[in-house]
Amino acid sequence: MYIKYQHRDHIPRRGHARLVRGAWQVQSLDLLLHVLVESRLPELLARPHGVLLQIVNAAGPGVWYVNSIESCVEQLANELVTISVKKHKLNRTHYGFDAVFELHDVIGDTGDGVMLDICKHSDGGCKQIQVLSDEMVGNFGEKYAKSNMIAAFTMAGIDPPEFPIQPGTYTIENFYFDLCELPEKAMYGTFTALAYIIRNSERIACSSTTVEFRDEEDEYCERD
Repeated sequence: MYIKYQHRDHIPRRGHARLVRGAWQVQSLDLLLHVLVESRLPELLARPHGVLLQIVNAAGPGVWYVNSIESCVEQLANELVTISVKKHKLNRTHYGFDAVFELHDVIGDTGDGVMLDICKHSDGGCKQIQVLSDEMVGNFGEKYAKSNMIAAFTMAGIDPPEFPIQPGTYTIENFYFDLCELPEKAMYGTFTALAYIIRNSERIACSSTTVEFRDEEDEYCERD
């Protein structure tokens, strides 16, 4: 959870106060008392303008937003897949993606695994929080995003809509990423996931996806 605070600092010779905001991250309730005692809380409470405290959960139910899907900045020595993705608005509430994928070899056959390196944005950086992997990229796709994968492959003309995929250029237009397939509960914040396809310990493809999970009421997904 997070303890958010805000207070007003008096600015000498200007006759007014500036609003100061900050937050302490607390991993468990056991650490809450320690944070309150060891932090600047006693000093803040003594200020003439007072201090506003708000305890905010770090995880829970919410709504996902896909901010971007793009190629990785990292240059691969043997890149067998290149992608170009553009995000645009479909209507008042939904965004869509146009994409072009170029495959220079069969992708997703036996021996092509996947690794997802996930980091959370905070304090100007992105700290690694989780790494997911599977020895078969197809298994990974079906486990975490089966409906989206089938919809995208079908739109691209891949028949049947599954791995392996033959070499060629594939185009997708106005693809809506179904966010309801993502977990209903998660850690709040902004995350970037680097998705690698691995062949014989070598990275042959990479995409970067940035998503945000907000503490908002879900008005779109019908869940069991």
